[in-house]
Amino acid sequence: MKKQKNWLVVAMVVGLFVLAGCGKQSGLTGEVLDAKNQPIAGLKVIAKQVKPIIKGYEKFETTTDPDGTFTFTKLYPSSDYVISVWHKDWSTNAEEIETTGTEGETDVLLHPLQIFIAANISGYHMNPQTNKPRFVESGEGVITDLMFELEWFLGPDIDTTYDEAKAWCAGLSIAGGGWRMPKRPELMTSYVTGLGERNLKPTFKTTGAFVWSGDKFTSKSDWGLPSSSGERHGGRAFAVRSLK
Repeated sequence: MKKQKNWLVVAMVVGLFVLAGCGKQSGLTGEVLDAKNQPIAGLKVIAKQVKPIIKGYEKFETTTDPDGTFTFTKLYPSSDYVISVWHKDWSTNAEEIETTGTEGETDVLLHPLQIFIAANISGYHMNPQTNKPRFVESGEGVITDLMFELEWFLGPDIDTTYDEAKAWCAGLSIAGGGWRMPKRPELMTSYVTGLGERNLKPTFKTTGAFVWSGDKFTSKSDWGLPSSSGERHGGRAFAVRSLK
């Protein structure tokens, strides 16, 4: 009988700890953006606990509002969570690690969850707003970026000087002409830090160390956009025009 009472006391103590733990709550709010800094609505957001792992607080899910914002209200205080998103048609590597505030506080995610890459099971890049392919390539080799409404044509994969790149773009007549050297903000639409060897989306195949830019404010800006390790040799020419 005494042994049974001891077990009862232990069970009651454990129960009190569980109830005490369940009463602790902390909030977190943030937003999900696409590569154009536009909010993405109706997207599932997941908060997965890293440490400490507390039973009942391991994983939470919510959905973004029309303005791209999301809110968690029942996270464990002062605990690390990985914040990520999920979609049935594509996946992304966008995530943030956030430490929740003290009990009763609602923190704001330090950086928005920004989706630069959304790829389906076949590896094709998708537009997270429309869930349709972002890049379409024609038989002539013209790459259309439907998200940023730009058309691209890649020059020969050989070392090219700035003047050679400029002349090549100006003389390009394929698919009706009208091509020019890209501006740095336009190049940035194809650039993702840490993506592969050259920081460029797989659609833009090149072995060069950087891509020439048409912007020419200082001698340094002539180099354009580095595609790997900031090297200053092996430049490539990309031509661009607005989508017709």
